[in-house]
Amino acid sequence: MEVDYLERIQRVETPSFLFTRIQERVKQIEKDSMPKYVSLAINISFSLLLTINVIVLVNYPSKQNVNENLAKSMNLISNNSLY
Repeated sequence: MEVDYLERIQRVETPSFLFTRIQERVKQIEKDSMPKYVSLAINISFSLLLTINVIVLVNYPSKQNVNENLAKSMNLISNNSLY
C-alpha cells in the first residue's frame, strides 16, 4: 500500500504584505550601513599602519647583528664554534 505524499502537498498562499516587508527591510539595511568615506578612511589608515610596520621591521637591526657588532668591537669571537 503506497501512499503518495507528494500528491497531498498544497501550494501555500503568501501574504500580500510580504514583499513590502522585504523591501522595507532591505531599505533599512542600506540606511544602517557605514558611509563610504568612513570605510575608505579606515582602509587607508590600516594600510598606512601596515606600511609603517613593514618599514620599521625591515630597517630595524636584528638582535643578532647588535650582539655580533658588540663582540667585534671587543675583539671577541662572535660565534660558538670552538673547533
